[in-house]
Amino acid sequence: MSNAHEIGEVATAILQTSFSMLNAQDAALFSYNALNDEMLLLSGRRYNPARKLELEETLIRGKLAYQIIKEGGLTVMADLREYPPYEYVDTRDYITLIGVPIKRNRRISEVLCLGFTAMQHLEESELGALDLLSIQAAGHLENAMLSEQIRSSSNRTRAILDSTRDGVILLDRRGLLIDYNPSAERLLGISLEERTNRRFAETLISQAQAGELGEGGYSQTEVADLARILQEEPERITRRQFARFVHEQFTYIEEIGSPVTDSDHQIIGRLLVLRDITEEKQLESYRDEVTHMIVHDLRGPLGSIISALTLAKESVQDPDTMYMVGTTLDVSLTSAYKLLLLVDSMLDVAKLEQRKMPLKFAPASVEAIAQDAFISMRISAQTANINVRFDIPGDVPAVLVDSEKIQRVLTNLIDNAIKYTPSGGTILLRARQPENRNKVLVQVMDSGPGVPHDERERIFDKFISQVKGKGPIRGAKGNGLGLTFCKLTIEAHGENIWVDNDSDLGGACFSFTLPIVPDAPPEDTFSLSSAELLNTSSVQD
Repeated sequence: MSNAHEIGEVATAILQTSFSMLNAQDAALFSYNALNDEMLLLSGRRYNPARKLELEETLIRGKLAYQIIKEGGLTVMADLREYPPYEYVDTRDYITLIGVPIKRNRRISEVLCLGFTAMQHLEESELGALDLLSIQAAGHLENAMLSEQIRSSSNRTRAILDSTRDGVILLDRRGLLIDYNPSAERLLGISLEERTNRRFAETLISQAQAGELGEGGYSQTEVADLARILQEEPERITRRQFARFVHEQFTYIEEIGSPVTDSDHQIIGRLLVLRDITEEKQLESYRDEVTHMIVHDLRGPLGSIISALTLAKESVQDPDTMYMVGTTLDVSLTSAYKLLLLVDSMLDVAKLEQRKMPLKFAPASVEAIAQDAFISMRISAQTANINVRFDIPGDVPAVLVDSEKIQRVLTNLIDNAIKYTPSGGTILLRARQPENRNKVLVQVMDSGPGVPHDERERIFDKFISQVKGKGPIRGAKGNGLGLTFCKLTIEAHGENIWVDNDSDLGGACFSFTLPIVPDAPPEDTFSLSSAELLNTSSVQD
């Protein structure tokens, strides 16, 4: 029995063992379904002495096995003719019946029935052997059942993985490729069949060098970052998008990486999910084109409306109507300016995305930029009863930035913090120079509810004005461009912005880096477009 793994194989092995132990002429193994209170034949064997053949059939019926369930223990019916319930049994087939209940988890789960054509009287040793057989059979059947459940579950999982359009790649903590599905091969354009149990990062590098990944995909920096996250930040959820240029067209792919945990919540690997977002990108491109066209068409008429309203307000002379007309014009002007601000924000985001935003770089103090940003938001913070603190030591070096753009970044982050921080809460602006780095780390943290892990990448996307299920505590919902502007502006400086895992205040913590002034600072302010900066940022670093 030890070599049998399938339920059918185990059942057959149990019958053959019982044949050899007691020389029975008929044997059957039944499974008891307690839910339906019925017996199911797992396997049956019958030995024909005249023909000396073992047949895959049994004359023992489930009704007899069911009576063994009622008896509850090992039952020996030496002469079935003496048992009224079994009068229907044809004693020409067998006259003695032995029923052996097999218990798993203290309940009878199977019944082994043995039939003999001649009357049998079992010795104590034979009864003990049957008890031992039932115990061993229970263990082997349990293992076979578990194996079948695992195989069934594995087959279902494999069928789901193989049929899904999303690519799935499973890595262990060492970065070895454990499993994948056909969609992952299709989206990456490489074969992974012979690369299981090999380092996935090395596979990507070798494929990129061989040109099998096409243009785009994983750069060596991104491969190194994947390996670093596996070792240093295995709990981190990552999200990025990249494009592959294959067969004269682009395929856009979104990759989401997340930790895989075991039943004890210990991280045992990493799951990469690849999704084809080409259609979404095409729709997004079309939307951007339409938006850009509408914005440009709106700006001209808006300027005319504002000029006309301003002129009308200055022309009101009648004292009786001045207050009412003046108030109405003020409301109209305020609304027009808000709409103009939205239009300008959309234009700025478009310029930053196209790397056409001019940036005026000059040495600047981080503290001065932060103070200017706070001044514009001071009234809002006071009205909300929020304490804004600064932690910017005097030894923080000057940075080489476009001060006006970075001030807008900080203003957006402070405004966001005010919206989500409860009354009496705190906002902290901190700046530090990380050790051995030519950058300044700037952080804006608050004591609000924070940003969920699965939202920390998505929150910088366009038109995402709030995290799922969490609206602002005060103020209207934004236009969803503020954090997008922050991200694009910081990236235009050749730096990064992200939501930190830890915050001293327990809420959200937005962090970004800024380049410090080189040892030999330029004599005058100079300008670069964001495209020019990105092309030279590696030299500056």
